Amino acid sequence: MAERSFNKKIIYSVFSIFALVAIVVLVVLGLTGCIGDTAKKEETEAEVDISCSWWGNDARHIYTIEGLKHFMETYPEINVTHRFGVWDGYERRNRVSMLSNMESDVMQINFSWLKEYSEDGEGYYDLNELSDYIDLDNYSDLDLSYGMMNGKLNALPIAFNTSIMYYNQNLYTEYGLDLPETWDDLFEVASVISKDDKYVLGIQRKQLFLMMIAYYEQSTGERFFDNDGNIIIDEKGLQTVIKLYKEMIDKKVVMPVDSFLPTSFSTEDVSGIMAWVSDGDRYCNPLIDDGKKISIGEFLTMDGAKKSGWYKKPATMYAMKSDTDHPEEAAKLINYLLNDEYMAILQGTEKGVPVSKRAYEVIENSDAKDSVGFIATEKMNSATVDMYPIIPAMENEDVINTFKEIADEYLYDQISLEDCSKKVLEAMKVCLKK
Repeated sequence: MAERSFNKKIIYSVFSIFALVAIVVLVVLGLTGCIGDTAKKEETEAEVDISCSWWGNDARHIYTIEGLKHFMETYPEINVTHRFGVWDGYERRNRVSMLSNMESDVMQINFSWLKEYSEDGEGYYDLNELSDYIDLDNYSDLDLSYGMMNGKLNALPIAFNTSIMYYNQNLYTEYGLDLPETWDDLFEVASVISKDDKYVLGIQRKQLFLMMIAYYEQSTGERFFDNDGNIIIDEKGLQTVIKLYKEMIDKKVVMPVDSFLPTSFSTEDVSGIMAWVSDGDRYCNPLIDDGKKISIGEFLTMDGAKKSGWYKKPATMYAMKSDTDHPEEAAKLINYLLNDEYMAILQGTEKGVPVSKRAYEVIENSDAKDSVGFIATEKMNSATVDMYPIIPAMENEDVINTFKEIADEYLYDQISLEDCSKKVLEAMKVCLKK
C-alpha cells in the first residue's frame, strides 16, 4: 500500500523530530490508557491479532464489546483488541494516532475525516479490494459513493443522519399549540411557553451551527460553504446569522448552548430538541418511559424559501487502516459489524437505522422498528425538502467552536455586530487553513 500523502505533507513539513516523539508518547499513554480497556482472550488459539476502535456512550461500548466477543467465537483464529471513548476529545486523539500511523486496523470514523485524512484515497484501505470478504451487495451505488475518495472505497456508512426536530407532544397539547413548521412558528411558541421559563429547543453547538446555515441558505438562496469546503458567506450574511442567533437566545427560542444538558428534554426545560437521527432514542426514551408522547417535527422552512438548507450525511462509518498487516481478517470484522444478524440485533438503532440491506431487514422485523430512531429515519428518507450531502467543513469542530465563541461576544454586548461578523469570518477561514 502506498504511503499516505498526508503523512508525507504534514509530518515532515510541520512536525519536528521532537514533536513526533511527543506524539508517540501521547498515543502510547493516551490511547491505550485513557480511551478504554484493551482486552484479549485469556486463553486463545488465535493466529492473528487485529485492533478495533470507536467512540460513543456506555450503551454502545457494552454492545460493541459483546459483538466482538461473538465475532471471536465465530472466528477463533482472530483475536480482536479494542479501545474506545466518548466523543469529547476523541477527534484530537484520532488525529494523533493517524499522524503517527498507530490507528486501529478497523475504526469507526466520522464522514468529514475522509477529506481530512484521505483526500487522495490513500489515507484508508481500498475496501473494493476486499469484496470477497465484505458483502458490498448490501449497499447501493449511492450508499457506496459516500465512502469513495479518488476512486477508492475508503469507508462504508453505518447509517445516515440528518438534523431532526423531536418534540414533547404532551407539552404542546397542554399549551394548545401546533408543532412548529416555520422559523416564525418557533418564535410564536416561545412567546407562550417562555412565560413558564421554558425554551422551545435544546441544542448542541454543531446543531446550532447547522441551524444557522439552514436559515441563511433558505433566506438568501446562497451557500454558506462551496462543495470544496471554502467559506463563501460574506460579512453581511454573517451579520444576518449572528443577529438571528442572539434573537433566538433572547426570546427563549433556543436554550443557551452551554446550559443545555441531555436531561433538559426529559425535565421539560425545553419543549423539543434538534439532534441527529442517531441521537433520538438517547434523548427521547426517558420521556417515553415516563409515558410521554414524542412527535417528530417538519424540517423548518419559510415562505418563499430559496433553498432547502438541510443536509444529510453518513452518521458514522467503518474504515480500515491503509497499511494493515491483516486486511482479510480486518475485512471479516467490518463485514461482521455491518452485515451480521447477531450484531444488528445487538446494535438496534443506537447508531441510527443501518444502511446495510441485511441489517435493515433484521431491524424491520424486530421491536426496534417502533423506536424513535427508526421513525426519524423514515422521516428523513421521505423528506419533501431536498437533502444535500453534508460538506465536511460544516462539521469542523474548530470552525463551529470559533463561530459560537465569537458570536457570544455579540450576544453579551461585548462587540458590535459589524466587528463580530468580521472577526468570525476571519477566524473561521484560519481554522480551515490549519
